[in-house]
Amino acid sequence: MTVRKLNYALKTDRGVYEQFKRNVIVVGDTDYAEFDTALDAQDYIKQRKIAVLNKDNLTNEAGELDEAKVNTFYEQYYSNLESIAVPWEPGLTLTKNQPQPVSYEGKLYEVIQGHTTQSDWAPDIVPALFSEIQAPGGSGYPEWVQPTGAQDAYDLGAQVTHNGKNWESTIPANTTEPGTLLPLEYWVEI
Repeated sequence: MTVRKLNYALKTDRGVYEQFKRNVIVVGDTDYAEFDTALDAQDYIKQRKIAVLNKDNLTNEAGELDEAKVNTFYEQYYSNLESIAVPWEPGLTLTKNQPQPVSYEGKLYEVIQGHTTQSDWAPDIVPALFSEIQAPGGSGYPEWVQPTGAQDAYDLGAQVTHNGKNWESTIPANTTEPGTLLPLEYWVEI
């Protein structure tokens, strides 16, 4: 579990703005992006075309998330990320939480630690520097990918699609595969 004091913190869920706080302490929440200034955070929101809207915009008449709306929205958001992504190559200077994700071998990655790229530090082999941005699955939830460790483990409440079903993590730092026999209680089908 991590405890961090942030100057500015932004939280999103599938491209929808959820929270923006100043001078906050975040405990074990890896979904927060950190920024030094409010203008940096605003630039990030603007370039990524993160929708600053209430989740009510994605609900049906019963007040539940409308999976068709969520799926369409996340596909559009992911498509925008693909259009602004920087192709990975050695010699790039990358900054943490830069608005443009990095593209590499057909996948998108968030820069989680600033660095200058090297040929032996490709996004798919150095999880300390990059975190994959999940492509939309058929349900509007990102497709589950086996975490490589604590830095990219699924948080409590994370929602994914795997083997044709949607799942929600019931524990923090979840590295187990949804739908496996043991420990089944770590994911619940949604």
